[in-house]
Amino acid sequence: MPDEPTTAYHEAGHAVMAHVLGKDFKTVSILPDGVGAGRIDFKAPVSERSLEMESIVAVAGVAAEGLATGRLSVILQDTPRYLIIADDVHRLTSYLLQTGIVAEDDIPAFLQRAVMDAVKALRANWPAVEALAKALLKEKTISGSSARSIIAG
Repeated sequence: MPDEPTTAYHEAGHAVMAHVLGKDFKTVSILPDGVGAGRIDFKAPVSERSLEMESIVAVAGVAAEGLATGRLSVILQDTPRYLIIADDVHRLTSYLLQTGIVAEDDIPAFLQRAVMDAVKALRANWPAVEALAKALLKEKTISGSSARSIIAG
């Protein structure tokens, strides 16, 4: 299980990306929930209509970890293998395979594009990621409205 600061950046990455792309969430937390080291609770489930947005939000946690820890080059060099171990991306990949929206052979390229989009947006919003990660380390769980206030500065 990742350490608490890494988890804070991971969850902050999801939350900032969701905010930037207009996906609403109820809470963000770094408390383990039996499934993962932290979580973000979205108000709406994954939908085919917003698949590109969902994908970028899903990979943003791993991208933020990479930016915060200096391991981004490892992620970018082997995106599909690295991402598949992340629970949130594993759920997305399973969804893609079950629905057939993206062909199995196309999933690595699909994830690579999502990571590149996430990295670009996270770099542009890095002060917000840092502020939310710092708040998560202090508070552990933050409401969606409070997180959005932190992100907005």
